[in-house]
Amino acid sequence: MFNGLPRRLHTFRRNGGGDYLLFIGRISPEKRLDRAIEIARKSGRQLKVVGKIYDDDDRAYYQNSIESLLSRSLNS
Repeated sequence: MFNGLPRRLHTFRRNGGGDYLLFIGRISPEKRLDRAIEIARKSGRQLKVVGKIYDDDDRAYYQNSIESLLSRSLNS
């Protein structure tokens, strides 16, 4: 079983859709939200984040690594 949506529920459009990037996933080091933020910044696109913090380790990751990256993005 793979994560994600069944292919039949979404049609890929190279030049269609919004002008933003989307991150959906658990807020944890292995999911690399920090890389998604970097990619969005370098591409000049807005990043929308939908995620969940499950435990104290994930909360520490968010507070120590992600929170400052998001606040810098909002203030730039």
